[in-house]
Amino acid sequence: MFSFIINLIITKMKKLAYTFLLTLTFTIISFGQENNPYNQRGIDLANTYKILIEDIRNGKIKSVDQETLDYYTLKTPIKTKVSLESVTDIISQLNGQKPEEKLKNLSLSNYSKEILLKVGENKTELIKLVDQVKASKINPEEKEFLLTTLAFTYNRGNNDGFWGALAGAGIGYLICNVPCSVVGAVIGAVWGEIGK
Repeated sequence: MFSFIINLIITKMKKLAYTFLLTLTFTIISFGQENNPYNQRGIDLANTYKILIEDIRNGKIKSVDQETLDYYTLKTPIKTKVSLESVTDIISQLNGQKPEEKLKNLSLSNYSKEILLKVGENKTELIKLVDQVKASKINPEEKEFLLTTLAFTYNRGNNDGFWGALAGAGIGYLICNVPCSVVGAVIGAVWGEIGK
């Protein structure tokens, strides 16, 4: 009888511990980069990236034209609208150089370049960089660009296309500010992973 009670208690404690671990894991995953006000956008960008990579690998994307752009604007979580001309400009600027070299040669502010290079070189934790950017005195649009890029980098979770995402975001920002940086980050990540 006594061993039955002990086994019952142990079983209940195991179930409780398992439930606690699942809850803790879900909580950590759902909060993501909680110090970043653009974390949800980063999640949406990461999900958009996954959709595009899958569709490219499955042969569903054969060209970049207005019809394709309109379709993926509706199909993906990011609803940022940019012109076909801006998209093709981002793609053409990504070609020709390694993405890390392209990033170094962009005419971004020294501050933006420094932050993006730290991300690329993995010299500083992303959470610390978010706090640094939030505390900076840069203009709000540049701050949004950097925080969005940091959120996307954080939520992608792997290094495939890493430099491409950073270069694409920078190229996009120079073309039409935040809307193009959002699209450019995803294009750059895809380009970086599939080798253009």
